[in-house]
Amino acid sequence: MKVRKDFITNSSSSSFIIARKDITRGHLLDILFEMANEEAKHLYNADENDDDYYSWDDVTGNGVGHFNIKEYGDDPYVVWSWFDNPDKEYKDVYVVENEDCGRYNWDVVEDILQKHRLPVICGNCD
Repeated sequence: MKVRKDFITNSSSSSFIIARKDITRGHLLDILFEMANEEAKHLYNADENDDDYYSWDDVTGNGVGHFNIKEYGDDPYVVWSWFDNPDKEYKDVYVVENEDCGRYNWDVVEDILQKHRLPVICGNCD
């Protein structure tokens, strides 16, 4: 979890949480590959012949593009609350984070997760 301790301007990041019981890490990588390429189509009008399109060589054990998997078992992932709501802890989850400090195309993320019938526990932008 990123913890910001000082004033930051123009900061943005995205993440979403998926229960580990709903998917294997390998299947999640397949889905993230699909998301990365769908975003490339939307952002750059990329196709399979463009440098902005991802190949399987771009996939690592942690993700592809700006979709990066972090795994939480018994040690919880904490979503900090900015208002009067209590912080929330999630255990036994995958957290897909954008470490590039940019936002995901949420329409792409939601469409692909829905296509695969994969529920999102929590989506977050800050």
